[in-house]
Amino acid sequence: MLLFIGCEDQQRPFPYVYVNVTFDIGTELDNLAIGEYVLLETEACSEAENCGYGGLIIYRSSQNSYQAFDRACPYKPEDKCILERDDEFESLVTCPCCGSRFIVTDDGRYFDGPAQRRLKEYNAYKESANQLKITN
Repeated sequence: MLLFIGCEDQQRPFPYVYVNVTFDIGTELDNLAIGEYVLLETEACSEAENCGYGGLIIYRSSQNSYQAFDRACPYKPEDKCILERDDEFESLVTCPCCGSRFIVTDDGRYFDGPAQRRLKEYNAYKESANQLKITN
């Protein structure tokens, strides 16, 4: 008897949640410098706004550009394993459940581990000089 395990885990769709939130860049995002990111819990938003499935990772890629990723590991999103900062490398986040690591500074690309997909990305754009809007 042969068992085939692994590929089916990668085919599970990432759960859809409505995301529509605005952050004050100066206060709520701590004036992120270019190349830095913050990790936000789902509690950082109201129910009406929603901060993704597992919270948000917000990365500042340039003076006027930001990227927003979901903090839930895409390997088995239904397990709701929340990504944390990697102890060894500043630009990586790590899943405490499966050990997958992702490069925040490279569009959420997976670095190693069982995950084979990028982090779930949301739209992020400056709505005004000091307001960052994140939506799906």
